[in-house]
Amino acid sequence: MPRKAIHPAVRDRIVQLLETNFPGALQKWYEAHGELTLVVDPVRIRSLCVFLRDHPDWQFDFLSDLTAVDLLGQEPRFVMVYNLFSTARRHRVRLRAAALGDPPSIDTVCDIWLSANWHERECWDLLGVVFRNHPDLRRIMLPQDWVGHPLRRDYETAEEECYDYLGKRLADE
Repeated sequence: MPRKAIHPAVRDRIVQLLETNFPGALQKWYEAHGELTLVVDPVRIRSLCVFLRDHPDWQFDFLSDLTAVDLLGQEPRFVMVYNLFSTARRHRVRLRAAALGDPPSIDTVCDIWLSANWHERECWDLLGVVFRNHPDLRRIMLPQDWVGHPLRRDYETAEEECYDYLGKRLADE
């Protein structure tokens, strides 16, 4: 069953509340496929997340996903994506915030939503995004002695022979 698109009145109210309560924090917003995306100032990510979680009209109490996008060749290179859901109101919203610096970093939200803990560790492990004040930022999928972050677009992989199930080298075709 397809997701219900966000109602324009709900969209407008969320945007208005953020613009009123956090002047300058909402950099832009757009709607695609019925879903609202809010591009926000990364410095204010924590206060925006607490507001959206605790506001009685929205109650975004569930962080359904948190990930990062590597936009190699663009600035900012790394963008965090937070998918929020209100179990009480049945609304969804997506936040996007740049992870700035070298290494890329942004404040943790794992004390706001407990589910962020492993999501942030996965982003650190695979993309190298540092989450400031995370209580246990260590690798979660790769061995602790792994070098690099394999989902970065510039990650160098070893040259390997590729074979199909019959043993024939795929590159020969």
